[in-house]
This record gives sequence, C-alpha cells and structure tokens, in this order.
Amino acid sequence: MVTAAYAQSLCGTPETCFEEGVQRMVVGDAPEEASVLFLNACSAGHAAACVNLAALHERGQGVPQDRVRAAALYRQGCDEGLQLACVGLGRLMTNGEGVPQDDAGALQLFEQACAAGQGSGCTAWGQMLEGGFGAKVDVAEAFARYRLGCEGGDPEGCLTLADRRAKTGRPEALLESLELWKKACAMDEGAGCAKAGAHLWSSSVKPATRREARALLTRACALGEVHACR
Repeated sequence: MVTAAYAQSLCGTPETCFEEGVQRMVVGDAPEEASVLFLNACSAGHAAACVNLAALHERGQGVPQDRVRAAALYRQGCDEGLQLACVGLGRLMTNGEGVPQDDAGALQLFEQACAAGQGSGCTAWGQMLEGGFGAKVDVAEAFARYRLGCEGGDPEGCLTLADRRAKTGRPEALLESLELWKKACAMDEGAGCAKAGAHLWSSSVKPATRREARALLTRACALGEVHACR
C-alpha cells in the first residue's frame, strides 16, 4: 500500500505522482494506491490528478464513494479549463448526485466541452438532445453530436450512433454501423469489437470475412466481453 508520505518521496513532482497513479490504474489495477498518488498530485495543484481522483470517488474505487467530493473535484478541474472534468460534473448534475439536479446546467457544460473538442461532451450533449433533457427533443441534432463525439475519440459516441443506425435495418446504415463499431474497437472498446465481429460472422460465410470476425471477437474477449469468448 502507498502511504501519503511514501507517495511524496516516490513522486518528487506532481506530474510524476500523476503518472505513477495512472500506471497503478492501467497496469497494476491498484486503485487504492493510485488514489493516494492522485491525492498527492492534486494537493500540489495538478488538475488532471484531481479529475482522476474525482472519478475514483464517484465510483467508490479505491476510496469511499463520495459524490459530493467527486463533484467538488470535477468543478475544480472544470474551472481550470479541463473539459473532461466539466463532463464529469455535468454527468453528476443530470442525476442530482453530489450536486443539485440541473439539466440546463449540465447541458451547458456538455456544449462547452464539445465546442472545446472533448468528444465525451459531444456524446453527452447528444444524449440530452435525444432524451429532451434541458432542451427540446431533436434526434437529428443528437445524431450529429454522437458523430462529433465519435470523431473526437469517444467510443460511446461511436457505439450509440452505430446502434441507432443499425436499428433502421437499411443496408447502407448497417455498413456505416459496422465501420463505427470497428472505430470503437480501435479505441479499445470491447463492445465495438464484439458487435463488429458478430455482424461480420452472421453476414457472410466467406473465409476472409470469417477470419476478420474471429479476430474481432478474440479482441472483444481480451477486452472483457465474456460473451465473445465462446
């Protein structure tokens, strides 16, 4: 376990502490240790570390679940210009978790983040528009925001748009969905790999297509999609 004192000696600088925390999450899967490192860096003014610590508090991962604390940390990061933090704060606002429920305020944060190029902000904006939260229902504009989210590197935007397009059943829409699922897969989103692989497997018996389908399903399995491991 990493104590605060050890974290201070280990890190040296807030940036090093932040990077060590990310490593503990990505490689070591040690959220408790990561939380101490992020706290150390956040206390020294590292905004991105504060955002990561907020996410841990939001989920109760490695630290007690505390959405009031998460909201405060997200707000701090958002005020410092980190658009991912604005998205996190907006998400809590839509659910009234840690802050008063405020669809209009959340929508404004998502718009701001999207305009700044944060893909997840675009996707969240689209979800608000599709559901009529904080704004009138506008499905066409919602789809446009999902596309922006996907293009901005948010796999959820790719998946959401792909699923909406696939529901039409039109051949050209299914082709677009396939490309969107593959794009999500390329972002290490297992659901994208699984859906692309399943679609290819069911749509053709050509050996080349089946090989691609198997590769996608194998990738999905490695990314945690257990149903793709068969």
